[in-house]
Amino acid sequence: IIALILVVVGCKGVIISLPVPGNTAIRALGISNLKISTTISTTGVSRCGWRYGGEFDVSAFYHSTHGCFNYTGENETITCVSNGGTVTSQLTLLQPQYKDLNINMLCSPSPSYSVNISLKACPTDFISPGVILSKQSTSPCGYGCTARFSCAAGYTGNTVDATCNEQATW
Repeated sequence: IIALILVVVGCKGVIISLPVPGNTAIRALGISNLKISTTISTTGVSRCGWRYGGEFDVSAFYHSTHGCFNYTGENETITCVSNGGTVTSQLTLLQPQYKDLNINMLCSPSPSYSVNISLKACPTDFISPGVILSKQSTSPCGYGCTARFSCAAGYTGNTVDATCNEQATW
């Protein structure tokens, strides 16, 4: 009888860096402190700002005359660092996220980047033959949810406790 060994890899502090290939990213339901970052050349750029979901719009985190602006709100923080012709900015969404997001970084006249963030639960349906998954909740298993993987009768191996990570994987 062959036993399945589950290797659990956790990723803490994963940042979505713009531009994103394919303009999409997957993150776990309920994730908080979601970070989106970009670095741009300031040559020919007059101003830049972040927009997401039509709910939040910072008119500028960078302005060619005044430089960088940082922002701290109840639901988000924005940092901006200028470094000899480039600007790096990071948008951090502080509250747990439960619906898909469209995040835009817009500069005038350019560049403009966007990312569609799809929020998913960690998989709890089919794992693998011989593996039993027990989770602590009957609701979808989002960020931080824990589950126990153990062997079904007739299989051998170790029981493993796992946590749903930022990228909606165990």
